[in-house]
Amino acid sequence: MPVPMFHSAKMSCMTSTDMHAQSNKPAAEKAAGKHVVLFDGVCGLCSAFNNFLIDHDKGDKFMFAPLQSSFAGAALSKYGKDPSHLETVYVVENFGTDRERVREKADAALFAFAQLGGWPALSGVLRVLPTPVLRWGYDRVAAVRYRLFGKFDTCRLPDAAMRSKFIELE
Repeated sequence: MPVPMFHSAKMSCMTSTDMHAQSNKPAAEKAAGKHVVLFDGVCGLCSAFNNFLIDHDKGDKFMFAPLQSSFAGAALSKYGKDPSHLETVYVVENFGTDRERVREKADAALFAFAQLGGWPALSGVLRVLPTPVLRWGYDRVAAVRYRLFGKFDTCRLPDAAMRSKFIELE
């Protein structure tokens, strides 16, 4: 049985105004070359997605940061993306390298599953669907995710075993 990633201690998420006020060089160095998942820190579905990725990330390819963090604000600002759009999951592929690019929504999720290899990569069969269909499906789930999977009052901290996978914990 998988061990839950989060324990009961919580941190307050930063506002989007606070996100751009800080620079986080150590976090950028920590994430260099990894795929960084930027997620809604209060979303139950996002937490489950992160748990799944962590449980199956045998190659240590992923790092994680809430969209409510200054790290996410800085990472997305160079792509003209707004981290206050919490209905979107982003994956910054190959963070801090010359191959860096940002993926969002269904494209981000399918990319993440493909990186895991094995049976999770089978989700790649969804790529045969046209992009507008994938976006439509993603947006439908995003619209009801809090109702179906819950919403936390604050960003939750990962347990001690998972803390190294997260960027910018306060």
